[in-house]
Amino acid sequence: MFDNLGLQVVLLLAIAGVAIAPARYIYDYIINSPRYHDITASPVDLEWRTRRRLVANGAFLFGLIAAAIFMFLPQVRSFALSPEFLPFVLAAMGAALLMYTGYGLLEGRMQPLIRGVPKSYDRESEPKRFWLSFAWNALAGVVSISTAFAAIGDHDQRGCYNRFDDHTPTEQVEVCTRLLAEGDIPDVERGNILASRGQAHYLLNDYEAALADYDRAIELGTEDAYVYYNRAITQEYHDEKGSALADYDRFLEQKPDNFLGHFRRGVLRLNSAQFGGAIADFTRAHEIDPDDEWTLANRGMSYAWMNESGLAEKDFAAAAKIDPENPVLLRGRALLHMQAKEFPQAVAVLDKVLENEPNDYWSLRVRSDAYWELGEKKKSWADGDLALELDEQKTRSDAQLLPSN
Repeated sequence: MFDNLGLQVVLLLAIAGVAIAPARYIYDYIINSPRYHDITASPVDLEWRTRRRLVANGAFLFGLIAAAIFMFLPQVRSFALSPEFLPFVLAAMGAALLMYTGYGLLEGRMQPLIRGVPKSYDRESEPKRFWLSFAWNALAGVVSISTAFAAIGDHDQRGCYNRFDDHTPTEQVEVCTRLLAEGDIPDVERGNILASRGQAHYLLNDYEAALADYDRAIELGTEDAYVYYNRAITQEYHDEKGSALADYDRFLEQKPDNFLGHFRRGVLRLNSAQFGGAIADFTRAHEIDPDDEWTLANRGMSYAWMNESGLAEKDFAAAAKIDPENPVLLRGRALLHMQAKEFPQAVAVLDKVLENEPNDYWSLRVRSDAYWELGEKKKSWADGDLALELDEQKTRSDAQLLPSN
C-alpha cells in the first residue's frame, strides 16, 4: 500500500512522531539532574522527575527504536505491503495511546499528545488542563482502535466481493463466511454477501453450494441483480433450462442493456430450439456490441436451423470478417451444407472445427451423420462412438460470471 510513498520513510516518520514524548522526558530528566543544579539558584519543582517514569519512558523509547530497526527486515516489508498492515498499525497506535493515558492517570500527570505542546500538567495543580489532556489522549486512542476495526471490516468486505480479483475463490469463501458469522448484518447485506460467496463456490466447482447461496440471497432480498444471471449459469450446468431462462428474464428486467445477459439467454434459447427468441436476443446483443463475432455467428446458426439460409450466410459472412475460424460460424456453415445435402463440404468444414476442438460433441455427431450419408460406415461409427463417450451435459460451462454490485 506504500509502494509509491517510500515505505521506510513513512514508518520512520510515524515512529519519530510517537517517540517525541518519551525522548523529551528522558532529555529533561538528564538536564534537570540535581548534580547540575546551581545551589545558589531558586529551588526547582522536580516532582515530575522520578526513576519509575524514567524506566517507563526508556522502555517505550527502546521499543520504538527496536521497531525502527526491525522494520527493515524483508518479512516486515512484506507484511507492511499486505492489507492487514494498516489495521495493525492503527490498533498498535491506539493501544499505545491508551496505555500512555492510563499511566499518566495513575501518576497524576498528563501530557497532551499534540504537536507543539511538550508540557505535562499536574492533576492537583492544573486539573482542567490535566483532564483536557486526558480526554484528548483517550479520544485519540479510541479513534485509532475504532478505525483499525473499521479497516478490518472494510478489508473483509473487499475480500468477499473481490472486485479487484486479488483473492482466490477459497479465500473469498472464507472471508464471506466470516462476515456472515456476524450477527448484526441486515438481511439485504447478508443476501449480498451470500450472492458473492455463491460466485466463489461456482468457481470452485461446488455448484450445489453455489445454488444454495444464490437461493438464500434471493430470499433475503439481495440488491445484487447479477445473482439471477449467475444462478442461471449454474442452473444451465444442471440442465435446468426452464429455471435458467426464468432467471435470465429476471436479470434482464433489471439490466435490459446487459450484453452477456442477452447473449447467454440467446444461447440457451438456441439450444432449446426457441430460434425466434434466440434471434431476438442475439440481435439485441449485436446492437449493444456490434464488434462481437459470437453474436453474429450464433444468430446465423439460429437462422440456419430455421432454413433461412440467406440470412444465415449474411451473418456468417459478417462474423468471418472478424474471425473466419470461429467454431460456431464453422458449425453453422456445416449445418447449411447438411441441409443442402452437400456432405463432403460439411465434412471438410467440421474437420476444421475438430482440429481445434477434438471433443466437440455436436461436430462429432453431425460429421458421423455426414459420413453415413457418404457411405463411409466405419468413419461414421468411429465418430458416433466417440460422441457417445462424451457427456455433454456434464462438461463445465465456460460462461462468464458477472461480478456483484
